[in-house]
Amino acid sequence: MIIDRIDLRNSLLQLFQVLKDNFPVKAKPLLKNTIYSIYKNRDTAARKAVMLSIEKDNIMYDSSLLNHNDKLNIALYIGQLGPGGAERQLCNLAIRLNEMGHTVRVLTITLRGKNGHYLPYLFKRGISVKQLEHVNSKKFTSSLINSAGLEIIPYYMKSYIYDLLNELCLSRPDVLHCWLDYCNIIGGLAGFISAVPKIILNSRNVNPTHLVWLNWPWFKPWYEVLIMSKRISVVNNSVRGAADYAQWLNIASSNIAVVKNSLIPDQFKSAEYEDGRRFRDSLGISHDAPVIGGIFRFTPEKRPIDFMNVIRICKKKYSELKVVIAGIGPMEYELKQYINRHSLGDTVFLVGRRRDIFLIIRAFNVLLLTSENDGLPNTLMEASYLGIPVVATKAGGIPEIVKDGVSGELHDVGDIENMAKSITRILSDKLYARKLGLQGQRIMKEEFSVEKMADGFLNIYKLWSPRSG
Repeated sequence: MIIDRIDLRNSLLQLFQVLKDNFPVKAKPLLKNTIYSIYKNRDTAARKAVMLSIEKDNIMYDSSLLNHNDKLNIALYIGQLGPGGAERQLCNLAIRLNEMGHTVRVLTITLRGKNGHYLPYLFKRGISVKQLEHVNSKKFTSSLINSAGLEIIPYYMKSYIYDLLNELCLSRPDVLHCWLDYCNIIGGLAGFISAVPKIILNSRNVNPTHLVWLNWPWFKPWYEVLIMSKRISVVNNSVRGAADYAQWLNIASSNIAVVKNSLIPDQFKSAEYEDGRRFRDSLGISHDAPVIGGIFRFTPEKRPIDFMNVIRICKKKYSELKVVIAGIGPMEYELKQYINRHSLGDTVFLVGRRRDIFLIIRAFNVLLLTSENDGLPNTLMEASYLGIPVVATKAGGIPEIVKDGVSGELHDVGDIENMAKSITRILSDKLYARKLGLQGQRIMKEEFSVEKMADGFLNIYKLWSPRSG
C-alpha cells in the first residue's frame, strides 16, 4: 500500500498540533523545529513571494496617509487576554485611546477560560472585544499578494491569517497594532495583504531566542521580511528590549521605537491600606508579620526556584516570615515540590491567578522578582506606585523602572545571597523602606503615565517610521 507523502505530512502535523500543549517545556523547541522542518521549503518560498510584494508596495506607499487624521480607527490584535503584562498594557492603551475619541477594537485568537481574564475589565469600560472566527480562505483569492504566494503560506500561520484578513477587509482600520511575536507575524502579514495604512509590531521583553519554549524557528526570517515594509514599524517597551531585538534582527536600535508601559491611577483607588490587612486576615497572616510578595508566571525565565532560594535565606532571619505568590504556569508542580521538600508549607501561600492584584500588593512589605529575562514588568510598576519597595534582578528593562538604591535594590541574575540581604535590610529598617516606597511612587507618576504611553503610540501611528527617525 502506497501512502501519499502529502497526506502523511498533514497527518503528522495534526498529531503535533494535538500533542504540543502537553509536551514538557524543555521538549517544545525540538517539537517546533520538527514541525518547521516539514514546511521549511514552503515557508522560504512564501517569504520570497511576500518580499517581492513589499518591494512593489513600497514604491507606491504614501507615508503621510494618517498624518492629518484627528480620530483613527484602531485595531489591537493579540492572541488572548490572559493575566499577562502585555495584555494589561493593551487594556490600558485601549481605554486611553477610547477616552480620546478614537475608535478602538480588540481582536483576539481565543478568549476561552483564563484567556479571557481581562475581558470583563474592557467590557466595563465600553471597549469592543472580538474573538476572530474561522473563515473560508477562498474568499480572499483576489487579495493583494494572492498571486504572489498567499496560498503557499505554511499551515501553522495560514488559518490565523485568513481569520484576521476577514476582519480587516470588513472593518478597514487605519492602524493594526499587533502584540507579541506570534501575533506580530500573523498580523504583519494580514495587515500587509489587506493594505492597512499603518501596522505596528509591538515586541515585548527581549527577543524570543531567550525564551526557547515560546520561540518558533520561523519568527526571525519572517520578521526580517516584514520590517522591509514602509507600512510597518517595530516598537518595544524598553530601551534594553529594543536593543536586544535590533541585535537579533541585525538592524540599528534606532529602527525600533520605544514606548514604555503605563499605569492608570483609577485602577488603584480601591487599593487602600486596610485592604492589605483584610487580605492578610483571609490567609491567617498576622498584621505584624513581615510579608514578601511575588507576582509572576511560573515559567523558567522568571526563575521561581531562585525566588524560593532567597526566601529560604530570609526565613532563617525572620522565623515569622510569610510569603504570598500570585501566579500560574507550567512550573507550578516543581514549585510546590520545592515548598514541600523544604517544609515551607506554613510560610508560602500560593494564591493562583487573581483579579484583585492591587489589593494583594497592599499586604506586602517588599516585592521580589528574580527574572533572568524581562521587559518592563507590570508588577514592579504597580508595587512601586503603591509604595512597596522592590528587590529584583537587573534583567531586561527592570533598571528602567526600579532605580537601584532609590526606589528599590537591584542585583545580578542568580545573586541569591545579595537579594536576600536587600530584603532583610528593607524589612529591618522601616524608615528606609518608606523612603524607597515614596521614591517609587514619584517615579511611576512622573514617568509612566497612560497619557505618555498613548501619545507615544499615536505619534508612531501618524508620523514615525524607521526611515523618518
